[in-house]
Amino acid sequence: MPKQYASGFQIKWMITHFSIAMQKTEIMFRSPPIVVDVLGGVKWYLSLHLRDIEVAEYIGVYLTRDDDLVGIQVPIKFTIELQTADMSLRERRESLESVFERNTTWGFDRCIKRSFLLEHMNSTLLPDNNLLIYCKIERAGFTDYIPETIMNTNKLEFIWSIRPWSKFSYLCDVYSKVNFIRECKTSFCVFICTKDVSDQNMILKVTEEGPKRNFLICRMSILDTKGCEVLLRETRHQFSKESDTTFANLFPEEKIYNSYLKDDTLTLRCNLSVAATNIHQTKHASPDDQSKEEKVIQECFEHMYKHSILCDVKARAGSKIVICHKYVLCKRSLVLKNKLTRSEQISEGYVVIDFDDLDGNTLQQMIDFIYSDELSDLDYASSMKLFTAGHKYQIKCLEEKCSSYLRTFFSFQNIFDILIAAQKHKDRDLKRCAIIYINTYFSRICLTAEWEQFRTTKKKMAVKIYKLIQRSKGI
Repeated sequence: MPKQYASGFQIKWMITHFSIAMQKTEIMFRSPPIVVDVLGGVKWYLSLHLRDIEVAEYIGVYLTRDDDLVGIQVPIKFTIELQTADMSLRERRESLESVFERNTTWGFDRCIKRSFLLEHMNSTLLPDNNLLIYCKIERAGFTDYIPETIMNTNKLEFIWSIRPWSKFSYLCDVYSKVNFIRECKTSFCVFICTKDVSDQNMILKVTEEGPKRNFLICRMSILDTKGCEVLLRETRHQFSKESDTTFANLFPEEKIYNSYLKDDTLTLRCNLSVAATNIHQTKHASPDDQSKEEKVIQECFEHMYKHSILCDVKARAGSKIVICHKYVLCKRSLVLKNKLTRSEQISEGYVVIDFDDLDGNTLQQMIDFIYSDELSDLDYASSMKLFTAGHKYQIKCLEEKCSSYLRTFFSFQNIFDILIAAQKHKDRDLKRCAIIYINTYFSRICLTAEWEQFRTTKKKMAVKIYKLIQRSKGI
């Protein structure tokens, strides 16, 4: 029985005689399915992958939402832990916020190393040869509030050329006066010197001459003959009533090579920062506050898009033309940005881009999503087309949402098409969910024409899948 609490529940899954289980040919064990009311009455189970092909030296633990009939999306966070012989919990793994739809699996490929569990920590993590896995599941969606404290600074940058550098060791020091203006009226004298002949380090000496600022940050870098930074040193100078001069080591002279010098000149880029009069400015920002501002901007662009206001792009697929904004397309997709940059077609003041790989309906849905971040009333065919479009045009959130939609459309007729697409687009989570579905219903799937076609057209993948299923069944 799972232990329930206000916003989630906890599963304790015990696998007895674990070392014997490891000797079997199964690559995966599943816990019995669990249904609880606290997260919408959806069905969950845990799975343990003992011989994952991609990370064979590790044991993986996953949480799956089963193919239930509940249509809701469940945003959750979950943790996986192993119970030790003294009843404490170890090897904690914590997920990011994940949205679980039907047939969704998330987890940890590298939960624990096989050798670590079976050899080094056998007596600790396998008491009485039993493996106990704890999974705490809770609803996500809470808000983090972030306090920010900002210290305003005044910055000044200048290039300092010291010539002739070859004579530097015979000079007492070289210096430059630095004056801050505007609201921060203060000045410093910056020296570069050596302590004595035996000391090979260059010394930075800073003297505060103007109104007291107490603290100075000096960032000094050597520029080579091409103007590139080759050595960098940042020093911090704290002044006091007793002393208006500070010292700091700069660069060893031996590190300043002749190749850095042009016409016997050492060139330095100097950046100085002091606190402004208005030292602290504190504000409290939360992701929700930021997202509200972003949402307002998004809604403005969406309104302009729907009413064709100030549009400057015509996206074309066959006879379908969608009027939109270059700024929005460039912001959401680097591929679209490059496509727009290369386009030389102009029509009535619009930049024209053609999408030969999309049909008109898919183009419309993709651009609608770019503006709204929403998908609605998608069927299987549309989800598959948009999944491919999201991958090709690097619209990551579109690809992820379509991946989630595809998991709700698993059937005996389309599961192999989804598996092939997941493999092609390197969607490991969708691929894993598809394999789990095939494994669960293989006794019926193997009788379908789709399986026969898959075996014929994708022989290597079919053999690999069949071997995985045989191992999971202990054959």
